[in-house]
Amino acid sequence: MRSVAINSYSEPAKFQLVNLPVPSISSPTDVLIRVHAASINPGDLILASGMTRLMFPVEFPYKVGHDLSGTVVQVGAGVTEVVVGDDVYTNLPIAYAGSHLFFCLARSKSQEFIRL
Repeated sequence: MRSVAINSYSEPAKFQLVNLPVPSISSPTDVLIRVHAASINPGDLILASGMTRLMFPVEFPYKVGHDLSGTVVQVGAGVTEVVVGDDVYTNLPIAYAGSHLFFCLARSKSQEFIRL
């Protein structure tokens, strides 16, 4: 699966497409979403540039993107906010960044889901 990522702090011109495995549910609060639309917002650019690396260090390769909309395709055993088949919008936390994928993981207890 292809993803927009960086291997070091950089500007958007150095963003790359990399191959990554499809993520899988590993926690009872995980939500797997098939992504339909994603964006790169100013916060993504600031994180990628390294301007916030003292407060929010990232691990490389860092998957770019936090905002997305898509369809829930699988949920962990502890998820109650959404069900398989829900169309949702969410903003991924830094630890789960990577909305520019065909599938991405979100965490139900640490973020909001807006049903569409």
